Amino acid sequence: MNLSPGFLPQARCRCAGLLASLPVSFSKGASAQTMRTDGKAEVQHYVPQVLLRLHIKDVLAKRGSEQVWCFDKKTGRVFSPNIRGVLAGSRFYEVEIGGERISVEEELTRIEDQVGPIVAQLVRDRRLANLRARERQIVADFCAVQLIRTQAFREQIKDMNEGMAEALRKRGIDPSKVSNFEILSDEQIKAFSLSMLAEAPAVYSPHFLAKYWHLTGTRTEAPFYLGDHPLVLDNDFADPGRGVGLASPGVSIYLPLCPTLCLTMTDPHAVSTLFAEAREVEARFKKLKRRMPRRGLTATDMCVLRTMEETRDRVKEHVEPLKKGTPSPYNPDVVMRVNSLQMIYAGRWIVSSTNDFSLPLSMIGDDPAFRGRRKLEVM
Repeated sequence: MNLSPGFLPQARCRCAGLLASLPVSFSKGASAQTMRTDGKAEVQHYVPQVLLRLHIKDVLAKRGSEQVWCFDKKTGRVFSPNIRGVLAGSRFYEVEIGGERISVEEELTRIEDQVGPIVAQLVRDRRLANLRARERQIVADFCAVQLIRTQAFREQIKDMNEGMAEALRKRGIDPSKVSNFEILSDEQIKAFSLSMLAEAPAVYSPHFLAKYWHLTGTRTEAPFYLGDHPLVLDNDFADPGRGVGLASPGVSIYLPLCPTLCLTMTDPHAVSTLFAEAREVEARFKKLKRRMPRRGLTATDMCVLRTMEETRDRVKEHVEPLKKGTPSPYNPDVVMRVNSLQMIYAGRWIVSSTNDFSLPLSMIGDDPAFRGRRKLEVM
């Protein structure tokens, strides 16, 4: 998955000497945080509790006792963990530099604290029109960070690094002889991901803000899943697996906010085209209606007019929520698409407000490769 034009060469050039130059603050004036030294492991979420809390199985659960249903892609096991211990890792945002352990956890918490009330309001009001420009910026920054902060993203870095090394070997080149390239250790991969994490809002937020934002709705009994890499991309206008970079024409981005609401960000050109087509359908209907005689309509006339009106109404039902910033009506195919993407992008874990994981099980039944994560290929 390409995150931006030039992502692969940029990553290759920045690998060398990364540990010595790791930036660990998200905003001007923020400083690196020295970690505690009592030896206790810290559980740090790569999918934050601000999202997990909105997908719990019991909305009346007391704070601290919230649980979700969780599906393990690898084993097929379904269990019900507390959100404090799921989609998280021990000291996930710490790295050792020059004998000192540094963390970006404090800055992540700052972003989560900012976005929490905004997401809660979206879920409560179910209206994008209430979102101010500053709040939209905060959501975009959160999305930029969420794209980078997961374990699945670190695995993509590893795929990229190993793929480059293998591509060099196939060309008869020893990777160790190439300047500005090295085989990265797990700790270096962590450092590299934290480096990108620090830069994510500045680099990736503009891509989210450039999209047309709208809400996709569903029913409580058919909830959206939340995978361990929940920000997923798809493209109706490109070949499967292609054209899914943030800046790719036609790309759509999905982030399930709660079981019944997904924030969707779509190429504005595609939305403009949809609006133009809707206006054309409305114009054709009105033109046909004007041309029809006021009296003495034949059965054929009535059938044609009714068919055009039904087409107009179906298009309007799809387009009006996009214009108003309200959730689109329930469409099982759209829900299946979003949930399938959650399954495809996830490294291992899928959480839900219900224990119905029939879709992931069906996908694995069709292709056992879905038990694993999708690997990044270097061409």
